[in-house]
Amino acid sequence: MKRERPGLPHGVAGVIGVGKSARGVVRLLQEKGREVEVLVPGGVNEWEEGAKFFYERGVVCRFGEEAQRRAKELDWGVLSPGVSRKKDLPQGFLGRGATLLSEVEVAWRCSRGIVVAITGTNGKTTTTTLTSHLLRGGGWNAVACGNIGYAYSDAVRENPEAEVFVVEVSSFQLETCYEFSPDVAVWLNFSPNHLDWYESLEEYREAKLRIFRSQKEEDLAIVQKESRPEGLRSRVVTFSSRSWEADFVFKDGFVYYNGNVIVGIEGTKLVGKHNGENLAASLGVIWELNRSFDGVFEALKGYNPPEHRCEYAEEIRGVKFVNDSKSTNLDALRRALESIDEPIVLIAGGKDKGIRYREVVEEVRKKVKCAVLIGEVRGQIAEDWEGVECRVAESLSEAVEKAYEMAEPGWVVLFSPGTSSYDMFRDYEERGIKFKEVVKDLKLKLSKRN
Repeated sequence: MKRERPGLPHGVAGVIGVGKSARGVVRLLQEKGREVEVLVPGGVNEWEEGAKFFYERGVVCRFGEEAQRRAKELDWGVLSPGVSRKKDLPQGFLGRGATLLSEVEVAWRCSRGIVVAITGTNGKTTTTTLTSHLLRGGGWNAVACGNIGYAYSDAVRENPEAEVFVVEVSSFQLETCYEFSPDVAVWLNFSPNHLDWYESLEEYREAKLRIFRSQKEEDLAIVQKESRPEGLRSRVVTFSSRSWEADFVFKDGFVYYNGNVIVGIEGTKLVGKHNGENLAASLGVIWELNRSFDGVFEALKGYNPPEHRCEYAEEIRGVKFVNDSKSTNLDALRRALESIDEPIVLIAGGKDKGIRYREVVEEVRKKVKCAVLIGEVRGQIAEDWEGVECRVAESLSEAVEKAYEMAEPGWVVLFSPGTSSYDMFRDYEERGIKFKEVVKDLKLKLSKRN
């Protein structure tokens, strides 16, 4: 389906970072017979544990000032998504005009098969895993990878027979993609996010739009109708939960294609309008690749959504607890509120990313009986949510106990932070796991009182 892909640059590569993407791309480059060094933006004492993997593979690691010097000498580089291209190490390559590629582009250049790349402010992980699952149901050898925690580089190396790579790509990964040209590019939605990383909303948007940068007329873009980018060169298929003018529409629990019902979500584990849109986008991919839904709807019944996204956690004396720790921006919070019909006690807050919570105050007033606020931004939220009963907590454990005390049987305690976790936790996964542990501890404590 795809034209021949460009090869890798020549010479010694400097991989910036020590995380999953860095480890994956080092393994891939070594398999390809390329010489590689790892450049670490920090001191050896701080990063020695993370560097052990590379030492065991015979890879030289450079730290601090030595890494900065090598960034100005090596032939080309690979940037991990956790490091901004504006930092000193990436600028050691970019400042002298040397090639600096995303791990995603390196993996794509080394891979075969069809590539479905999925981006958007929200829903990326669900749509990536769902699309891969449904493709397998339709008979394809499909692999989900990328920003979901399974590096694209590792997927390419470990799945040589894969027919389709379904790749979740973040704005950070797309920043240093230049020739990356997915057969199918999926644009789920767009809303303000990562304004602690980008200087403006437009810069964030431009980073995400790079998913379409190198697509050609024979490629396909599947886009949310309401946030459709302009100037796309590829063929466009649209989806929506608001407009009947889209090709794939989710309304009242059913997905329609060209006005005809094709499947409903009753009997599946997908909940809420946001997941209906994710399903509509996935089915757009399936139809365009397969021209058939044979085996797909049966596979849909067995799909388990990722953890930490509107995930049922527990019920205590008639109060349901829902874990939406993957809610790292206000649009995700808004979508979580829309997906619940019962009265809500909301636990929100975390890292201050420079976003004002007043953007969702109307939705909160409509759906939320009271809120418990945590993290750096808790005071700002309380100020922004005028007219909403708000309490603050110093820890997640305290927040869960307060939320339970405020809830009544038949209500839902929704943990949907609306921002990043880095002020209190390593990532949203650790945050979600902690939430579920705290809820279980509360249930056990209450049961012992009876």
